[in-house]
Amino acid sequence: MGKDLKEKINSLWRSTKKDLDKIIKDTTQLIKKGEEYIKDISEKGKEKWNPYLFFFNERDYTIS
Repeated sequence: MGKDLKEKINSLWRSTKKDLDKIIKDTTQLIKKGEEYIKDISEKGKEKWNPYLFFFNERDYTIS
Protein backbone atom coordinates (compact mmCIF):
# COMPACT_ATOMS: atom_id res chain seq x y z
CA MET A 1 0.00 0.00 0.00
CA GLY A 2 2.71 2.50 1.00
CA LYS A 3 4.83 1.63 -2.03
CA ASP A 4 1.88 2.08 -4.42
CA LEU A 5 1.08 5.44 -2.88
CA LYS A 6 4.70 6.54 -3.17
CA GLU A 7 4.81 5.47 -6.83
CA LYS A 8 1.58 7.36 -7.57
CA ILE A 9 2.91 10.49 -5.86
CA ASN A 10 6.20 10.23 -7.77
CA SER A 11 4.34 9.73 -11.04
CA LEU A 12 2.11 12.71 -10.33
CA TRP A 13 5.13 14.85 -9.41
CA ARG A 14 6.97 13.91 -12.63
CA SER A 15 3.95 14.72 -14.81
CA THR A 16 3.31 17.97 -12.93
CA LYS A 17 6.97 18.96 -13.27
CA LYS A 18 6.88 18.24 -17.02
CA ASP A 19 3.73 20.34 -17.39
CA LEU A 20 5.28 23.14 -15.36
CA ASP A 21 8.46 23.05 -17.44
CA LYS A 22 6.38 23.26 -20.62
CA ILE A 23 4.36 26.19 -19.25
CA ILE A 24 7.56 28.03 -18.30
CA LYS A 25 9.08 27.34 -21.72
CA ASP A 26 5.94 28.53 -23.57
CA THR A 27 5.67 31.63 -21.39
CA THR A 28 9.31 32.50 -21.98
CA GLN A 29 8.83 32.17 -25.74
CA LEU A 30 5.74 34.40 -25.65
CA ILE A 31 7.61 37.04 -23.64
CA LYS A 32 10.47 37.03 -26.15
CA LYS A 33 8.03 37.34 -29.07
CA GLY A 34 6.27 40.19 -27.28
CA GLU A 35 9.55 42.00 -26.69
CA GLU A 36 10.48 41.60 -30.36
CA TYR A 37 7.05 42.87 -31.43
CA ILE A 38 7.29 45.94 -29.18
CA LYS A 39 10.82 46.65 -30.40
CA ASP A 40 9.67 46.36 -34.02
CA ILE A 41 6.75 48.73 -33.45
CA SER A 42 9.03 51.22 -31.68
CA GLU A 43 11.49 51.21 -34.57
CA LYS A 44 8.70 51.68 -37.12
CA GLY A 45 7.30 54.53 -35.04
CA LYS A 46 10.69 56.24 -34.93
CA GLU A 47 10.97 55.98 -38.71
CA LYS A 48 7.56 57.60 -39.24
CA TRP A 49 7.89 60.30 -36.55
CA ASN A 50 8.86 63.72 -37.85
CA PRO A 51 9.18 66.50 -35.24
CA TYR A 52 8.21 69.24 -37.71
CA LEU A 53 4.99 67.45 -38.68
CA PHE A 54 4.19 66.83 -35.04
CA PHE A 55 4.58 70.53 -34.23
CA PHE A 56 2.64 71.54 -37.35
CA ASN A 57 -0.28 69.24 -36.50
CA GLU A 58 -0.34 70.33 -32.86
CA ARG A 59 -0.36 73.99 -33.88
CA ASP A 60 -3.27 73.43 -36.29
CA TYR A 61 -5.43 71.87 -33.60
CA THR A 62 -4.67 74.39 -30.86
CA ILE A 63 -7.61 76.64 -30.00
CA SER A 64 -6.58 80.27 -29.51
